[in-house]
Amino acid sequence: MKKILIFSLICLIALISTGCFGDSPPKKDFNYEIPNGTKIIDNETIPKKIKKSITSITIPDSVTEIGEYAFYDCKYAKTINIPKSVKTIGEYAFYKCKSLEQISIPNGITKIEKYTFSHCDALNDMNIPNSVTKIGDFAFENCNSLTDVIIPESLTEIEEGAFAHCYALTRINLPKKLTKIKAYTFCSCSSLTNIVIPEGINEIGKYAFDCAELKTLNLPKSLKIIDNYAFCYCDSLTSIEIPNGVTKIGDFAFSNLNKVTKVTIPESVTEIGEYAFNGNLKVETIKIPDSVNKIGKDAFFVVKHIEYHGTAEGAPWGAKSMN
Repeated sequence: MKKILIFSLICLIALISTGCFGDSPPKKDFNYEIPNGTKIIDNETIPKKIKKSITSITIPDSVTEIGEYAFYDCKYAKTINIPKSVKTIGEYAFYKCKSLEQISIPNGITKIEKYTFSHCDALNDMNIPNSVTKIGDFAFENCNSLTDVIIPESLTEIEEGAFAHCYALTRINLPKKLTKIKAYTFCSCSSLTNIVIPEGINEIGKYAFDCAELKTLNLPKSLKIIDNYAFCYCDSLTSIEIPNGVTKIGDFAFSNLNKVTKVTIPESVTEIGEYAFNGNLKVETIKIPDSVNKIGKDAFFVVKHIEYHGTAEGAPWGAKSMN
């Protein structure tokens, strides 16, 4: 038995010494300087064996492009200064730079590519320059310390999941040129209490907002479609006023909103999906306009009372009473 314990202890020491249980932050600061004259930084510019020893990175003015995965897993780099000469930043460029606290994107960059800053856990604020017109899929996903994002009016498109799981995000402005809030854009932004959705937005995608602290919701008159799970689990909302012009409310769109006491559905709505208002326990009555001709299974499950005189089949769709 003693021999087994000694052998196990030796194996454990060997595993720790070879880094099988992860790595530790570098004990000394180490600034890595990209050689002057370099034009493109790619995923081989910095040797992989030293990436986890770097605490800061200096980029010369000769660089015009930061390529895909260029700084991937430089997990202890706290500062990276991007010169104005850089015009392109590739996908995953700063992916898992977990210690990166601040970074300035130079004016001239037109697109923040997908996953560019994903899992930059320490990044706490972001000022996006006026030259940017598009933010790619999951570009800032899991930036857990990001509290404030300033987006320019030049922006016309935010792709899926761009700010998903930014748990500390409390404030963000949406530019007027946007026409759609895509799927998962603000999913699990649990500190977001208020957001202004501008006129011009015509569709809110699935799981766009899963924001437990969202207290106020003002939907624009331009809105046409509210997709599946769009506001599911926004537990702090107390009222829902759907603007006239909306035609479709998707499955689970306003499901499990335990504090909501008032729901207003306009006559423009023709379709309400399954479990759309499921679990809205405090609502006394929901009036459904006769324009609605399709209502999904248990759309009003456990709602106390609904009023409806239209032609949709399947009444009362889970409601406790109806007239």
